[in-house]
This record gives sequence, C-alpha cells and structure tokens, in this order.
Amino acid sequence: MNVCKKIAYIFLCGLVCAGLLMWEKSYFADFTVQTGAFSAECLLSIEKSPTHAERKEITYDELLYYILRSDFNIKKTIESLENDTSFHFDRLVKNWSTFSSSDKIRWFKKHTHLYGADRKNYTLQLYIDKGEVIDAAFLEQKGSLLLKALVENTIDTLHVTHPYDSVTVLNNKILYPPPATLTRLGVIKKYGIIGFGQGIILAAMVMLWYRIIQGKRDGFIPNEHLLLLKQVFIKKSMPIFLCGILCAGLLVSVQSVITEFSVRKGSGEADYIIVMDETINQSLKVPRDIYKDLRGTYYNNNHLEAFIKTLRETNSFSVEKMILNWEKLNQEEQKKWLRNHIGISARGGSITCLYFYIKDSEIKDSQYFEQNIYRFMDLFINFTVDKFAYPRPDMVQVASKSLVMPENIKVEPNPALLQDG
Repeated sequence: MNVCKKIAYIFLCGLVCAGLLMWEKSYFADFTVQTGAFSAECLLSIEKSPTHAERKEITYDELLYYILRSDFNIKKTIESLENDTSFHFDRLVKNWSTFSSSDKIRWFKKHTHLYGADRKNYTLQLYIDKGEVIDAAFLEQKGSLLLKALVENTIDTLHVTHPYDSVTVLNNKILYPPPATLTRLGVIKKYGIIGFGQGIILAAMVMLWYRIIQGKRDGFIPNEHLLLLKQVFIKKSMPIFLCGILCAGLLVSVQSVITEFSVRKGSGEADYIIVMDETINQSLKVPRDIYKDLRGTYYNNNHLEAFIKTLRETNSFSVEKMILNWEKLNQEEQKKWLRNHIGISARGGSITCLYFYIKDSEIKDSQYFEQNIYRFMDLFINFTVDKFAYPRPDMVQVASKSLVMPENIKVEPNPALLQDG
C-alpha cells in the first residue's frame, strides 16, 4: 500500500468519525442557551409594631439564618413554585428533577443572600451565577415569579417568628442577563473537528497494529524491530489487556449488586426554631437571654440525667433502636453523647434554633430513626423549655421544626403561631 492510499484511508476515517459525531450531537444532544449572571433583588423595610415598642428589633443574623435560609422557609418557597404549573425548575437548573429535597434546599441556600445597611432596611437577593441557568428565555419570562415566591414566603415566615413586626416591600429590581450567541451550527462544527481528529488517530493506530501483526517491513522499521514489537504487543500485552477487561467487568457487576441491595442509612438532622416573647420576658424580675440561659439549661448535668431517665421509662419509642450502641454506654458517656449531638445556634435577639445532628454511621435503623426522631426531640424540647421558661412556660414557643434525611425533608410549622401571625 503506497503512502497516498494510506493517507486517503486515514483522511476518510477522519471524515466518517466527524460525520458520526456531528450526527449524534444533532439528534441526541440537548441544546441549551447559556446566559450571564442573573440577579433579582427586593428591598424590605421591617418595623416594630407601635404597641410592642419594647420588643427587640430583628437582627441581621436572625433574618438571614432563621428566616430567609431556614429549611422551613425554603421548603415553602420550593413547594409554591413546584405547584405552579407555569413554572418549571428543569428549565432553569440542570437535573433539578433528580435532586433530593435536601439538594434543592442546599441549592436555594447557595443562591440567596441578604444585605442590610441598618437595622430596618434589608435587601434580599437571589443570585444565579453565569452559566448556571440553562434557558435564558424562560428565565426572562418567569424570573419575577422566582423572586415573588421567595419574598412572599420569607415575609410569611417572619410573621411566624415575629408576629408583631410589619414588613413593607419598597422596591424590586431584576437584572436579566443577555443570552450568549451559541448557535446549533457552531456546536456541530466544533464536534465535527473533534471527531475528525479522533478518526485520524484511530486510523493511524489501526494501520500500525496491522503492520505489526503482519510483520512486514514498513520502510523505516527493520524486521527485527517488527518482530520485537509483535512479541511485546501480542504475547505480553494481550493477556494483560484481556485480564484488565475481565477485572473491570467483575468490578462493575459486584458494585452494581452491592449498590442495588445495600441499605443506605444517611445522616439526620432535626432543627427546632424557638421564639421567645419579649413582652413576657421583660415583665420578669430577671429577663432571660434565650441563648445563654437555654444553653445552660440543657447542658446542666442534673437536667441531662433526668432526660436520660425519662428516655428509659418512655414507651412511645426506643432510643436503642435509633442510636447505634446506645445501650453499651454508661450514664456519663450518654450525657457526653447528648452534649456532642444537641446544640444551639443564636446570635442575639428573641429567636434561636435547637438542633440535633447524627452521622450516618451512628444511626442504627434509618427508617425507625425517621419515624421517631420528632418524639425524641419533642421530649427533649419540652424538658428543656419548661425548665428554662419557668414560671412562664407560655413565654417560649416552637415556631417550626424540620427533619432532614438523605432523600427527603419534612417541615412542620406551629399552627398556633401561624394563626397568630
């Protein structure tokens, strides 16, 4: 075979591969128009009711962490948008339909921001970075719905946690990014060039392999070198290559079986947003600090011992079925375990969050854990809040509670507070 024929075959192979790749991208690939950064902002003004002037003003951290980015608020926002038949997340976020509930909440937390120049006016922002949105035309049509749902649900949540505050929407601003000029023909051309290069490389390798197998002189490779290459490629490399394919097949088979039939436990987190009525608090001889005093209550040795005793006596659920090796821990170890897994987060004000977090390796039975974690935390919350709020148990109320599991999240607001708000 002369040089011209070999070049022609290589060129032809390149054209065939380029045509196949262009055809595949034309008929089987999804084309999306990439866009620039999307920014939607809403200016809110939050004021205390004149009849409750003694109440503390809401802080930036309260508004950001316990209202705007709370699981309770984001879950409501997502549900309201998904129930709207005209709004489709799959046209904005790639693979949205495959997201678990916790993944969707994390996506919203990543893209929501809050800015405040003072303790009264705040800017709520929804920001989506360049390249994240997959349909610029749909974003331009429905971007206002995205901001509207977030703002309305945030205001509703604020009324749950701070029922005496009034909220006014001062201004809305949405910046729609210009769509990128990415044409279908441009994409096909790009993959045509890639396919042509791959075809040339493939044809050259096949010809070289063919020459080595035949053991013929190629003009610049001596016979003894061809024999050496033939021996190395066929007698040495082929068994290794076949062994690699066999091992890869076995690994894929074993992994598929294990993945399909294994029980995934996953980690769990229960969050309780707790609101203290400042009017009642200020009427006490010694007003309470919801963070310091509540934390001191549940960290107290006597308090934890009484709670552990109640866990043993309760018949509604078994903590031994929820927590791995709980029955093997002595009382001091159980108290230490509770301190390490129950915490409080607050940055001042009249609202805080008590949370319980457990790693996946510590859950004994995932299904039983999900069914009974609320009973566990309700018992702990009642135990702790009653002692903290004594002698005015009505001073503190649970605004909402949420449970995050690997594939779902459940949020339950307090109906009484929702009605009051």
